[in-house]
Amino acid sequence: MKKTLLIFPLVLVFTLSGCGELSEIEYNNNIAQALDANSSLIKDTITAYDSSVPDIVTEQTEIDTSGMETALENTQAKHQDIETLLTLASKNLDQEKAVEDELTNYISLSEICLSTYAEILNYYKSGEYKNDLELVGEYDTNIYNNYNALIESNNKLADILEEYTK
Repeated sequence: MKKTLLIFPLVLVFTLSGCGELSEIEYNNNIAQALDANSSLIKDTITAYDSSVPDIVTEQTEIDTSGMETALENTQAKHQDIETLLTLASKNLDQEKAVEDELTNYISLSEICLSTYAEILNYYKSGEYKNDLELVGEYDTNIYNNYNALIESNNKLADILEEYTK
């Protein structure tokens, strides 16, 4: 019983002393590495889309979506890790707050990218485009607009992180 009583105060001391908090540099490195990995995965979906869907799509166009499917599966498997960044704690609360706001936006934009991509994949995989070409241009515009918004958010996060390296 006494062992338990001694361990509990030690755990409380470590918790209150901020042992789970990262230095500004460690926090930046964790965020930057995860953003690089996630942005690279999203870029892979765009590359797969560009490789699979030709510039001109007609009812006769045959589209192999296997590359798109692989890219989506790879991205979805690793994308969930990005949300764990919101649980990181920095010793600098101003840094944490500044990053958290834009990181929440970045995560939301990532989810929009993947949702749109999955919708586009289904459109082409099912052959729906052969019956309704109206969505081809709309989807093409959406995928690039979503990706550009994600890159813009990524760049804002990079700027925020840079402020805490000086």
